[in-house]
Amino acid sequence: MLQIEVKDYTGRNLGNDEFQNGNSMAGGLLVVRELGFNQETDCAGFLLLTRILSQTTGKLQTIDIEVEDSQDSPEYLAFLIAACSKAHEVRHLSCYFRDATIACFVPSLMNPHGIKELAIKGIEASAYQARLLFQSVASSSSLQKLELDVSFEEPDGLALIEALQQNRSLRSLSIKLTGNHGHPRPENVFRAAAMIPTLEELSIESQPIHPNATRRLPFSVLQECLCREDCLIRKLKLTDILLEGDLPDSPQQNSSLTTLELRRNNLTCSQVVRFAKSFKSLQHLDTDFNPTSELAPLDELLLEEESTLQSLELFCQPEDDMRETWIEFIEKLPRMHSLRRLGIPLKVFRSELCRRELDKALWLNTTIEDMTPIDITGLDLRYEDYIEVHSRIFLPLHLKRRGLRIPLEQPLPRKLWPLVLERAMILEDYDRSYNDWQVLAFRSLPLNAIYWLLREKYFT
Repeated sequence: MLQIEVKDYTGRNLGNDEFQNGNSMAGGLLVVRELGFNQETDCAGFLLLTRILSQTTGKLQTIDIEVEDSQDSPEYLAFLIAACSKAHEVRHLSCYFRDATIACFVPSLMNPHGIKELAIKGIEASAYQARLLFQSVASSSSLQKLELDVSFEEPDGLALIEALQQNRSLRSLSIKLTGNHGHPRPENVFRAAAMIPTLEELSIESQPIHPNATRRLPFSVLQECLCREDCLIRKLKLTDILLEGDLPDSPQQNSSLTTLELRRNNLTCSQVVRFAKSFKSLQHLDTDFNPTSELAPLDELLLEEESTLQSLELFCQPEDDMRETWIEFIEKLPRMHSLRRLGIPLKVFRSELCRRELDKALWLNTTIEDMTPIDITGLDLRYEDYIEVHSRIFLPLHLKRRGLRIPLEQPLPRKLWPLVLERAMILEDYDRSYNDWQVLAFRSLPLNAIYWLLREKYFT
């Protein structure tokens, strides 16, 4: 049985009558999922969707398709062709691919006014399917964003490499490399992607199933590709790829890259810093490194007068004997004049000694506007953790920067309530990118924020 959800361009769910009026869908979102396989019902649903899409005069923003047992019936294929011709973005998730299914993407990819964004995730593709898809990607002049999470049968991924070398339209590329029989070498994928003249965002993640598969990428290749004068890449994310080799003492510099994310690359803090210094316009750095690594090398990025770094997130689990190391880092916060946002491990926040030093350092810092606790365990943070950090640190900090002081042992003056409510609304909207239950939990943030202000005695 198909599950269909339709929203207009404002995000409002459409009723049945509006849904069947194709023009109401223009600019909106169509989500198609399958709850249980029922061929007769599904075929009728695909026929209805195809008819409605054919009546739609404008394009839809996004079509999400998540039909796990999608057969190559004429009804489904007709719907898929209509969807590709009517959407700016098509997301085909966790769907079994047949040869005929792949062929439905080809006309729109070859059309100059066809799909602009394509996401294909959670499938296994044969060598023939991969070649058919990648040949279309190579020639596409409309495709601007491509997300791939595909297991290849073809050991070396030549079709993918050749497609990237030939494409001239992609602006954003995200690839997760997996495969039972091997997968493209990260070095070859990176070199090919860097040749795309329009590329601005690149993400490569390597999860080889074969234990002997190569997932290494030399620093020399990164510098060679990123430090060309014609490089336009602004955002680079490398995950589960072993970065290796020596970095030159005087590395070449890239002027385009502003965001660098390095996760599970087996690096020390010194290596991260030396690589990051290759990017003279770097504004955002998200990284993890060996948990026993010293933090002192970060001084080169954060304390120099010409520093451009505005956001730093440290995804590293601090060891119990590193408390003094983190305190030394916290004591330098007042001198980090370029930093606007800082994310540090939750374990540091929960250390009473680190917490006291953090309170003092932030009151002396005049630029940091946001601080995020990071849970290294991979579990979602409780919203109480955000309440604790933002209500007990940033609410008083916000009031202090407005020139306001609250005398100890006195109730909150009425004149400050508008400011408290203003800051509470900021807290409520802090992060809407989580699951529904977490979004609901965030609605209690304003009350909690006011509660902390009234009950806690940390004002001077």
